[in-house]
Parts: sequence; C-alpha cells; structure tokens
Amino acid sequence: MKTITFYSYKGGVGRSLALSNMATRLSELGQKVCVIDFDLDAPGLRFKFKKYKFSSKIEKGLVDYIYKFSREGKIDNIEDYCVKLTPPNESFEQITFICAGEIERSLYWKKLTMIDWYDLFYSDQPQGIKFFIDMKAQISKKIAPDYLLIDSRTGITDISGITLRVLADQVVILSIDNDENRFGSKKIIKSLLKIESSLFNKIPIINFVLTRVPFNELEKEKENKVIEKIKSEFKDYLNSDNFDVSVIHSERKIEMEESNLFDLDSESQLGPISKDYLNLFEKVTKDTLNLDEQFMLVKKAEIEYVKFLNEKVNVNKLNLIEKAISFDNTKYIYFAERGILHYKMGNVEEALQDHVKALQLNPENAQLNYNIASFFKIRKDYLTALKYLDKVTDLGYKPHYLKGYIFRKLNRLPEALNQLNIAVEIDPSQDNVLNGRADVHRLLSKFQEAIADITQAIQLNPNKPIYFATLAEIYSSMDQTDEFFINLSFALSKGLDVSELNSAKDVYKKYFEDERFLNLLLRYKIDIADVINNMDEN
Repeated sequence: MKTITFYSYKGGVGRSLALSNMATRLSELGQKVCVIDFDLDAPGLRFKFKKYKFSSKIEKGLVDYIYKFSREGKIDNIEDYCVKLTPPNESFEQITFICAGEIERSLYWKKLTMIDWYDLFYSDQPQGIKFFIDMKAQISKKIAPDYLLIDSRTGITDISGITLRVLADQVVILSIDNDENRFGSKKIIKSLLKIESSLFNKIPIINFVLTRVPFNELEKEKENKVIEKIKSEFKDYLNSDNFDVSVIHSERKIEMEESNLFDLDSESQLGPISKDYLNLFEKVTKDTLNLDEQFMLVKKAEIEYVKFLNEKVNVNKLNLIEKAISFDNTKYIYFAERGILHYKMGNVEEALQDHVKALQLNPENAQLNYNIASFFKIRKDYLTALKYLDKVTDLGYKPHYLKGYIFRKLNRLPEALNQLNIAVEIDPSQDNVLNGRADVHRLLSKFQEAIADITQAIQLNPNKPIYFATLAEIYSSMDQTDEFFINLSFALSKGLDVSELNSAKDVYKKYFEDERFLNLLLRYKIDIADVINNMDEN
C-alpha cells in the first residue's frame, strides 16, 4: 500500500480536487483506493466525487474514530468508519472513503472540540502516534488498498504533522503563487527533508505543484519565467541542486464548480487542465504503478479527445473522436460526444447507436436517456421514446416537454397537458413549451387558455413564425376565419416553413380547396401540393 498525502499551507489551492482526480484515475485503472479526509476543521472531500454514489448515508468518520480512542482508549475496527463510493462506470474499482464525519450534525463539531490533542501527543505517555500507525496498519490489512490518499489539514499543526511525517510515503504539496503560500510550502518541505526529524528515518518523496496558474498560450513564455523563478527560489532556500515544479492551470468554471476532471464530462472537461492532471498523475505513480500498454492507450485516447474539444471543423472532429474510441472504448463520454456530433451532421441513426453504446457504459446517465428518447422521437417511435424518458430525472423542464409532445402525437391529450403543465411550472419562460400547451388546449377546446398561452409565447419571442401559425390555428378552431387568415399571413411573412403546418392537419385540410387559402400560398410562392404531401408523410 502506497500512502500519498496531499497538503497545502493555505486552503483554496485545489488540494482536495487534485486528490479526487488522482483517486478517480487510479479507480479507472483497476487500482483499489482508500481516501481519508483529514481536514477535520474544514472537511469537504466528499463534495469532490459528484459522479459517484455513496453506498450508505455518512453517519460517522475519522473524528468519531479519534474521539472514541481519545475518550475511552478504545481502538475500533476502521472498516466500521468507511463508506464505499461506486463509480459511474461499473468497470472501474470502487473507492473506499473514510470521511471526517457527519459534518451536518452539531455532534461532529462537539466531538472535534472535545478531542484532547495535547494528551494524544504531549502527555507523559502519549499514544497518538502509535494510534495513527495502528490505523494505517488496519487500513493496509483489512481494506488492503493499492493506494491510500490523504487530504491533509492545512497549516503547521499536529494533524498535518501526522499526515506528512507519520503516514506518508509521498507528499504532494500544492501552492498558489503568492508570498504566503510559498513561505509555508518552503518551511514544510525543508522540515520534511530533515532526516533527523523523521520518525522512521525516511524522507518522503515530495512533489511540488503550482496551482491556479492562468492558462494563456500567448503568455506561455511569461509563465515559464515564473516557474523558473520559483524553482530557483526553492533550490536556494532548500540548498538543493534539483527542485521540480508541476503546474495545474486555472479555469474559472472549475474554480466555481470544483468538478472532477477525470470523469471526462463534456460540461467540465477542459483540455489543457486535464493534461496537467495527467502529468501530475504520472509523476506521482511512476515508481509504483506499472504504466502498461493499456494505460498508454488510455492516455492517447485522452489526448485525441482534448484535440476533439478544441477542433471547430466537424469532419476533423469526427476523425479525432474516432481515434480516441479506437484507443479506449471504455469511456461513455467518447461515444456520447460522437453521437452528438453525428446528430449535428444529420446522421440520426449513427447518433442513436453511439448513445446506446454510451448508455451501456453509464446506465444511470439522465442526459443519455433523454438524448436517446429524442432520437426515437425523430424516428416517430414514440412508445420507445417514452420508455427512455421514464428513466430521466433532474433535467428540468425538458423531459416533461418532450413527453408532452409525444403524448400529443399519440392523441393522449390529457397526459400531454399534464406534462406540459409540469414543464411550465418548472420554467415558465420557455416560449416553446407555452406554444405546445396552447396547441393541446386548442385540441381540448380550451380556447381562452390556448390564446393566453400563445400570447405569452409571442411576447417572449415575437420573431418565431410558428407561434403566429398556432394563433391562426386556434382562431380557425373557434371558427374565426378572418383572424385565421390574418395570423397565418403574418406567420408566412415572417418566414414560416410549411413543414411546420403538419402539426395541425385537422385545421389546414379544411382549406385545401379554399380560394383564399390557395391565393395566400401563391403569394408566398408555396405549392399546395407540397403542403399536402408534407402532411401525408407526417
């Protein structure tokens, strides 16, 4: 078991995020990983595994484990203080998580303040160091991880001393580029390098990481100068010939969301930053992890994916994502991204196939289920689309709107209205939803409600021709023929596509032989045969 402690002199430098990315990467490579949140005063590691499912509710953790020993002198079974993190892809290893504790309960903070740290470390017969050595031995024997990753407390404290000196085989020290962080980092590194201060006469491997570095290709030379200056400064202070600096660049979205990059989620994946984490990962694991051919293929795939994200031309994008899949066919996001690209290029069947494959790799993904339902809707396989929509949660109004559309196509009008009501309640600003509900109200002869909806839709988006066509259809259903022609003429003048008229066949079929209707179409150079054929096809 290799133990790696992630430390920063101050908070807010991305320490917990770096640890979670390391844990996820190891999990993807089939390694057994245990992580511990030792930042007891500001625990937050649990929030960094957003895509993972907790095997059970967190009820106790490290603070409870230490408290029991501090108050009762009893060493519990460490397994009783663990939860399992289940990854989104079943081919990855679960992660064992020893959290700080149930931080939402006041009892956690009460226990934390009642732990007698002085007695543990400075009494006549201190047992603290022995206790933590025993804890590590228990983890090694009972959990048996390949890697133990520790999220350390900040500052220079007894707890940070335990995580750095007693437990760690390797230390990752993260710092932003300011005087305070550099000062603290240098003090800690110098202390760790003193063999006489080491408990086991062993100096841990140290990795220094400069974080939150703004990414700008145009200022790369300036960035390199900053890094060289820091290297020189640390070499002089540490009286060392060599001092390496890794870099993790900054992106505002990541600083806001602290999302896990190695999930390769297209909403958070950012090419240059993912490369930074890969480089750090290789440095930290090179002496213990066998970087076999499979790992190298995974890395190649990610490089192609990064290129894909930054490419603008669709044909080139397709070539890049296909290369990524040829190297690594275990990432659902690769298939999902290729599917979306196929859809944009008009290849609906290929898009559907890719999404089905992606869903096999990530069965609980709501967006994948929604996209697949949308493709089946395009194929007019409405019942299959509904089956996928029933699996969709947490996507706002969209699944309800799509269900409303499908139920309307199936002439299941009360169900359509119910779903559209939910969609409007979730987001009343969606003009397309209001338009859809206006159409269903019309079919249910609820004309005042229909007019109210379509009027609001037009107010929200007065440049959408179909909304004026919907208003015309409502007036036609109310037998107000003049209002029908006025609004239809307005819709056509704004560029209405006649293919959109097929949603109200019941209205337009009444006018196929109407002179006024035919003249109106003629004015806008529309052939009645095209309108009829389009409605027959739909």
